[in-house]
Amino acid sequence: MAVFCDRCSRRLPPGLPVCTCAASAGPNPVDAPSHPASQQTRSVDPVPVARPMVTRPSDGSSPYSQIPPAARLAPGAVAAARRRRRLVIEVSLSALLIGLLVVAAVTVLPSVSTSLTQAGTNSGALPSESGQVSEGDVPQQAQLAPGDLGLPTAISRPACNGSYAVFVGAAVEPTVYQSQVAQLLGRFPETSYLLAEENCSSLARQSNGNNIYAVYFGPFDDIRDACAQRARAGGDSYVRRLDNVTPVGQDIEC
Repeated sequence: MAVFCDRCSRRLPPGLPVCTCAASAGPNPVDAPSHPASQQTRSVDPVPVARPMVTRPSDGSSPYSQIPPAARLAPGAVAAARRRRRLVIEVSLSALLIGLLVVAAVTVLPSVSTSLTQAGTNSGALPSESGQVSEGDVPQQAQLAPGDLGLPTAISRPACNGSYAVFVGAAVEPTVYQSQVAQLLGRFPETSYLLAEENCSSLARQSNGNNIYAVYFGPFDDIRDACAQRARAGGDSYVRRLDNVTPVGQDIEC
């Protein structure tokens, strides 16, 4: 219990019944109480704290058992709620996964199909409905004619009908057939090349046992057109007749 001084209202230390202010200032006749026992000190009791009271039922049961049954969870309700929540999460994740697969199929599969089609086109063959490549699916231009050198300009075989051709050069070494013929074709635009062994007998077929690839303008039905082309070509160009009657190697004079 706390003790306070009536004169100075200070709290007195434990074990000190009289405040020091009373000894120094003397008695105060105005404030002096009528009872000598309470002249110097007064006591203050602490304020009691109110506590909630729980009323116990008359039957002696616990007060917390009076909660209505509807407010309490039934046995297994918590587990059921957890199962429902887990099911909702699983369904949501499955729907998200299906959506991602659909988006991937729409965006990726067309590009893959286009790449496969282009690859089949570049390789010269397209797969049939069964997924296998048949001989009929291979383009005809991919099959080279006999003697073709595989150049952008395909090998030719003019008719031996008495027409005229202006020859501008030939390749007689097997190791340089392709490069020399390609060089002549690039030097003389609108020319063609032939393999002499597969053509008219008026053309020389071999040189030192090697086949001859010749590059030429024509053929021309009129000798005057052939001679005009020879004049434009210049160099060592010459005119030959394409038939099986004219002796081999005989030049036509312009």
